[in-house]
Amino acid sequence: MVGCLTFVAYNFQRIVKAKLAEKSEEINGIERLEWIIRNIKVISVLTLIASFAGLYFFGLNFKIILELSIVGIFSFFYVVKIPLINIRLREIPGAKIILISLSYAVCCSLIPASGVNIELNMLIISFGIAFFFILAITIPFDIRDIHFDSEKIRTIPQVFGVNGGKAIAMFSLCVSYTGLIYLIEYPIAILTSFVLATILILYSKPERKFNYYAVGVDGLLVVLPLFVELERFLSNLA
Repeated sequence: MVGCLTFVAYNFQRIVKAKLAEKSEEINGIERLEWIIRNIKVISVLTLIASFAGLYFFGLNFKIILELSIVGIFSFFYVVKIPLINIRLREIPGAKIILISLSYAVCCSLIPASGVNIELNMLIISFGIAFFFILAITIPFDIRDIHFDSEKIRTIPQVFGVNGGKAIAMFSLCVSYTGLIYLIEYPIAILTSFVLATILILYSKPERKFNYYAVGVDGLLVVLPLFVELERFLSNLA
């Protein structure tokens, strides 16, 4: 259910960004935006299906709907200018990656915990795991966009350089996986996904092709859960 609505928020931002770029004729040469425009009908249909699926799984829990609405508002104004002040949230210097990490962490830890009895320390750990993991795998996208992002945005690679960005990403990844080691007992899944994430982070560079990020780095969101389920399945067979 969280995956469905995360998919919706992610695609909504990409669609709006691509349409705005197309309108201002800034899309030429940006491969990922051109791909979105070419496939916008399919993406829109999948996003609509995911919207209904997410709402169906969440049901009519008012608290969860309210929390999702708040995240949705932030997602909307991340790509659309806020009235009166005429600025997008992503354009606030240094705020881009923090907003992305916070949104994912809320969707992946705080919202699923609503209405469930969970210890505060476990909630804090799960929030930290999600926040630092998203921070780690978002930095490669800022490395990719270093020549396209306005200098006013002040992304981590813009401030610390590409290698500095990779170092910060690796530190964040280590923090996240330290929490995972404490929280779950699937060492093979943790180690394998950590190695894969490390490779993709360290080999990130601006000239990498679209699929390196769209499939490889983005795919890290599902790698750990898949590896955990695989290890659990194999351990049950033993």
